[in-house]
Amino acid sequence: MPADLDSEADFTDESNEESEDSEIAPQTTSLKRKKSTTEQFEDEEDNELSPPPCQKPKGGSKKILLDASDSEDNDPKVAEPASKPKRKAKVLAKQAEIDEANMRDKMKKLDKLQKEVTRYKSNRKKSNGKENLPPGQHSNVESEEETVPPGQKISSSIQISSTATTPLTSHARAPLKRVGAAAAHMPSSLPKISSNAFRSLPAPPPGAGNTDEMSTPSDMQVSSDLSSAVSSPCVTHIQTTLAQCEASGTATAESSPLAALPATVADMLRQGAQATPRKPKAADYTDVVHALIIRAAAKYKSLVATKGAFPDTATRNKWARLSWKNAGLAADESYPLLDSINLLLRNRGSQIRGHVITNIRPLLISHLGFNRSSAESIIAANIALVKALKTNTAFHYKDLLTLTGFCQGKVISEALNAVWFDEKKAHGIVFKSLFNPIPLETLALIMTVIDFALDEWSTGSRIKAVLWEKEVVDRHWIFRKDLEEWNKLNEKVVLGLRKKLYLRAS
Repeated sequence: MPADLDSEADFTDESNEESEDSEIAPQTTSLKRKKSTTEQFEDEEDNELSPPPCQKPKGGSKKILLDASDSEDNDPKVAEPASKPKRKAKVLAKQAEIDEANMRDKMKKLDKLQKEVTRYKSNRKKSNGKENLPPGQHSNVESEEETVPPGQKISSSIQISSTATTPLTSHARAPLKRVGAAAAHMPSSLPKISSNAFRSLPAPPPGAGNTDEMSTPSDMQVSSDLSSAVSSPCVTHIQTTLAQCEASGTATAESSPLAALPATVADMLRQGAQATPRKPKAADYTDVVHALIIRAAAKYKSLVATKGAFPDTATRNKWARLSWKNAGLAADESYPLLDSINLLLRNRGSQIRGHVITNIRPLLISHLGFNRSSAESIIAANIALVKALKTNTAFHYKDLLTLTGFCQGKVISEALNAVWFDEKKAHGIVFKSLFNPIPLETLALIMTVIDFALDEWSTGSRIKAVLWEKEVVDRHWIFRKDLEEWNKLNEKVVLGLRKKLYLRAS
């Protein structure tokens, strides 16, 4: 292509570009104008809608905060809403205040109800008390004077004198009667006496008509001491006094010494009791007689334990009379010994023997080494132990292997303590003169019962048996004979050992 054409083409292109630029420029300018106009309009609109700027107070630098409602209505961006945890905490706090207020209201209502219940109970008691009063005394109990209307004067036609013309008499009222729960707690005419009231009383001295328990059997006869019992200041024998009154025939009900004593057997029985002569009970009698029976029974059982574990019928009757007399002297009471009470006391001999076996059975496990296990090896060991302890009566020796220390085994002293010295009111403490020093009869009873308890383990396991008198009386006399022979060897040494046993047991 020639140069002219090239230059012409270039010129044409430049002119076209300039024309296009000239056309675009006005459009751009107009767009800029429109944009600036729009921005100016928006700025003016924002200025009109936006609140005036906050001014600082003159006295300080604190800012004035807009109210939450105004900030939300005018500009949501100024005061943002509270977060969910804060809102929840406010709700919980409000609910807690409501609950606390409700609780206070309920407590007030409860207190009010309690006061009303208390007032109702007091009014009911007052009304019940007024119902029991005689007619005419319900209106005013505290004062019997008539009320005078206001403004009216009291007049009387009787001239008032300084001296009384008629004797003053108290107004007779009917006695108040207790009902309901109050009647159940009304005091009786006589105070109730415990059945153990006389149990721990010390034994009366021999000079008061008491018979010495340590004396010979002939001295223990009660019938020979009736004359001295009558002259005793503590008690009057009812049978002798009755015989004297019948012989004289001049004694009246008021002058007779029997006026203060029970006239009939019914007076000794408790009200409503159905006494059976063959099976008497101490609880069938009045409180005083019941307490005397308990005291006499303790005395009787102590005689059985120290004088003869298996007495005959005559000795039992003798000891029953002696025990009843001793109880009356100790308590300063006098009641006749009925046949039913005599039978009741004589039956206590078997009780003391049962009490001994009950307290000795556990000692065989704790002191002699028996085991209740059902294993074959343990059963075989128990059988061998029974055989070793019963051979030569080794169980009562201090040394089971060398058989030394006759009747000084640990099980002997522990049995004495468990049976007769286990409490302050025990027989060995109340009737000290019977148990100090420990009698040979008491040691024989313990040895007899231990030997019987060993037989219960003869199969390797303890099989409980009943202690019948006919089954153990023969072995008891054997042990008693052995003890008497031991005592004859050196009575002074044996006496010291018996005193030592008493001190160790008590």
